[in-house]
Amino acid sequence: MLRKVLSLRSLLLLSLIVVLIALAPIASTQTAFSRPPLPPDRVPPGYQFPVVKPTPQKIPTQRFGNADIRSVSAEVSLVNGYKCVSNEVIVKFFEDTSDATIDSLIGRHNGKIARWIYGMYQHWYVVRFPTTADIRQIVDEYNDHPSVEYAELNWIGEAGMVPNDFYYSQQWNLSKIKAPEAWDLTQGSSDTIIAVIDSGVDLDHPDLVNKLISCGSDTCDFVQNDSEPDDGYGHGTLVAGVAAATTNNSIGVASLGWNPKILPIRVLNDAGFGTTDWLVDGINYAVTRGAHVLNMSLEGFPRTTGLQMAITNAVSNGRILVGIMGNNGADSSPGSYPNVIAVGASDENDNQASFSNSGSFIAVVAPGVNLTPNEPDIFSTYPGGYTSNNFGTSFAAPHVSALAALLLERAPSLTSNNVQAAKHIIEDRALDVATPGFDIGTGWGRIDAHASLNRGSLSHTWTGDNVLRMISVPLLPKNPDACSFFSGATDLWWYDTAIGQYRQCSQGGVPPPIAAGNGYWAKFTTSYDVSNRLGIKTGKKAGHPYRMHFKTIGWNMFGNPFTSPIPWNDNNVKVIYNGEERTIGQATGASNWVKSVWRWDLDLEADVPIDPNTGQSLSAWEGFWINTGVADLTLVVQP
Repeated sequence: MLRKVLSLRSLLLLSLIVVLIALAPIASTQTAFSRPPLPPDRVPPGYQFPVVKPTPQKIPTQRFGNADIRSVSAEVSLVNGYKCVSNEVIVKFFEDTSDATIDSLIGRHNGKIARWIYGMYQHWYVVRFPTTADIRQIVDEYNDHPSVEYAELNWIGEAGMVPNDFYYSQQWNLSKIKAPEAWDLTQGSSDTIIAVIDSGVDLDHPDLVNKLISCGSDTCDFVQNDSEPDDGYGHGTLVAGVAAATTNNSIGVASLGWNPKILPIRVLNDAGFGTTDWLVDGINYAVTRGAHVLNMSLEGFPRTTGLQMAITNAVSNGRILVGIMGNNGADSSPGSYPNVIAVGASDENDNQASFSNSGSFIAVVAPGVNLTPNEPDIFSTYPGGYTSNNFGTSFAAPHVSALAALLLERAPSLTSNNVQAAKHIIEDRALDVATPGFDIGTGWGRIDAHASLNRGSLSHTWTGDNVLRMISVPLLPKNPDACSFFSGATDLWWYDTAIGQYRQCSQGGVPPPIAAGNGYWAKFTTSYDVSNRLGIKTGKKAGHPYRMHFKTIGWNMFGNPFTSPIPWNDNNVKVIYNGEERTIGQATGASNWVKSVWRWDLDLEADVPIDPNTGQSLSAWEGFWINTGVADLTLVVQP
């Protein structure tokens, strides 16, 4: 009996060992992302706020200045497009800082503690200075002091823009996507045109008539073959109202697209049906007339060569195309075509709508239905009036078209890569509402208009001051320590593939030894020329190719190690796997050796994919992401 028990225990132990061995490689294998990990943000990844929670103490009253509540007429300064109190600084001293040190530092510029920040720390204050003080200089001085945990300007916020449209209070969808906060940043430009390719538009509707672009003598009604795309079905009028109804005019409804204009194009008849040739004509006409965004809330079209050609032509001309995922299993074309932003529908609780199709090509979701009893769905314009019982992916898509139109005003540098750049800004800043990351039901999440627009000016030229950028080491330096090598940076991050997270120098991280071409994230307080720190020459003949070896499958950072840009095409970039060499185009095709390559666009502040067919270049010394589909892959870059 004892022998049997021992045998049973041995068997169980052996089984456990086998299971652990089997699970070990699973635990160490990383799941490949379908897009690069997001860059480190203003709060460094992994940063732990202090956990010490001292009991709040009363601050001696003699240390206070004039702590009267500020009136609405308080002096205001404008810094980088944002308002702040012109003579106040918020400062947090480390908890062990003495009162004498605090008094000395604050008194240096005749400052007074206006009030204590309510919370769990003793030395967290609003400090007020004479109106003649240079507040930005004081902030910099404080942040350089060893006793200061942080110092910053006292920014001013305000209530979001609220339009006076009669039915606005019932438009829950606009508050859901943070339209009022987005309108504070931009209301778009009247020079931006959204083409509504649909059943036409009610040309006399009071909430639309002042937003419509006339076709003149052109044919823009491809059903009747005339220049009057009047809506006999209603669908197009509904879509147009969601995208760009006249806003803040005291009547009807508001729209996210406050200022952009509408180009109505009719490709559906009075029964809501249309043919492929009408749709192709409509897309081509929108491009010819200079529409910037093309909204296609259409479904049921099979994939055709003609439709693909029209879409490709629109994209090559810098147009942003928005389609729908479709409803209840219907074919989602044209939304399913590459380079069309496919939009699904979400409900009032950010769940995927039951009728909204799923698919790998989905980008994001937007409000499309309200399941709350006796509450409106999507309130919008309708021929001769308004209606609130509209639901479907058709009415989710124009939210995204309007957001893309606002982005164009916010980021006029969007040019030849409009679709991809706008798409990835909207995706990156969407609110993740389902499984973390991408999923086939909600894509990258529900759109957030404010977040999509709120990353500072998206169209300025960087000077190097406090800029988050991907960089690479062009040559192997004398000092292989990245933290020391980039000592001009306020901080340095790198992506640790072993743990799937960013690490940073300021948190005591030790990056792997620098190899030529390694990529890093860095912020610089001043313009920084890495060439001044190299101190060695290449030792290679001019034109000698550069090789980068990737041992693991998934995301890897690399960089252009040369002083000039390199075209990312089949002539300049090759890939070697198992002794076989292929062009980058072949490697990213059916072979799937390279799934995708991405760069960080400094102007757009977003990840942008690099396509070997678009003639893009790898900037000098810039860092990039490469998503490899196989292990032990070698990238050969020819300068």
